[in-house]
Amino acid sequence: MYCNNCGITVNGTYCPRCGSMTVDINNVAPTAASSGTASAHPNSPSVLKWAILGLAFCGWPILNIMGIVFGAIAKSKALEFQSLNGSIFGSAKVGRILGNIAFIVGIVMTVIYFIYFVIIFAAVLSTV
Repeated sequence: MYCNNCGITVNGTYCPRCGSMTVDINNVAPTAASSGTASAHPNSPSVLKWAILGLAFCGWPILNIMGIVFGAIAKSKALEFQSLNGSIFGSAKVGRILGNIAFIVGIVMTVIYFIYFVIIFAAVLSTV
């Protein structure tokens, strides 16, 4: 198999260097899926999935810790994608951005909820 993007010979459907779909060397005409921007590494969508989960949980009390964890997983998956491909692109890039947002919002909401519960707890104790 041959990578149309980097020009290296590979064994498999995806190039380990750039993530593009490979083309059979004996086949002269490349397929539509191997023409560059339309192709993506198979791990690219997982970054986005973890980031969306992080955003879904980051604003809820108690569950915001899961949002922080899912955001961190999305960030680590994006770094893994970048180390495999040399750069980050497509849904992996969107996932990295959303994962960072989920991580930060989760931490901020954790601090806000902690302060809120301390104030409520202090108010309950002052009425006793």
